[in-house]
Amino acid sequence: MRRITSAILLIFLVNISFAQTENTSSTDTVKVLTGSFEFIAPLPETSRLQFKSENNDRSSPVKVPYGGRVQVLFERNDTIFYRYWHYDDEENAALYNAGNPTFSMLKEDFERMSIPLYRQFKGFQVGAYTIPFRLRAIGTKVFDFESSLSLQSNFIFGFGPRTTQNSLIDFSLGIGLTAAILEPGNSNINNTNSSQTASALTLSAGLLFKPKPFINLGVFLGADYLGAKDQDVNWRYDKGTWVGIGINVSFNNIKTTAAPTNKG
Repeated sequence: MRRITSAILLIFLVNISFAQTENTSSTDTVKVLTGSFEFIAPLPETSRLQFKSENNDRSSPVKVPYGGRVQVLFERNDTIFYRYWHYDDEENAALYNAGNPTFSMLKEDFERMSIPLYRQFKGFQVGAYTIPFRLRAIGTKVFDFESSLSLQSNFIFGFGPRTTQNSLIDFSLGIGLTAAILEPGNSNINNTNSSQTASALTLSAGLLFKPKPFINLGVFLGADYLGAKDQDVNWRYDKGTWVGIGINVSFNNIKTTAAPTNKG
């Protein structure tokens, strides 16, 4: 048991070091009006406004399209200069893409009429998960619930829509150690009044659904593998697949400041 506790403590310390490295950049704020943006509605007081292109070959006013996505180029004298993402339809392509025109708008109007966009892949972290409840298959229609002492290092990949900075779904791959409780009911231990603990290598994969940055529901698939010296106990769950469910199983907040690519 001492060996298991020491290994779990080591995993925990490794994850703290990764978390500290990650947090040094998480405090960075997104600079206002850099990257990609999308014009939003309703805009009753501004939707009828028209803005001129800065290109010499286009002097006529051009309306701001609802849902139009743009790449901000630079800011000058409280004016934002930007280009539109590529349109597939001919009418909008001719209006907003032909000749790669640059448009401009007052900064205060731009801030009121747009929201920032971020890439859908929010980033990567290394974190620690605990999966307290596991559903293990015993037979064709028989299952067993189990609570195990386990701590894993997880490689976490965050994803979400372009309009959010934080990830809403995290995919994880985990490796760690689990304290397997060996009893007469799940192994060939003969003494009905005793149990012993063995260490098992745990591999898992799972999804975390995060309606809020620090509120999540996790669903995992995994398997535990006993070490060679414990194989003679014939643990029923050795190498068997389990399903794990947890609420608030992680407090990793994956976020990005990167804008999406300039595509239609």
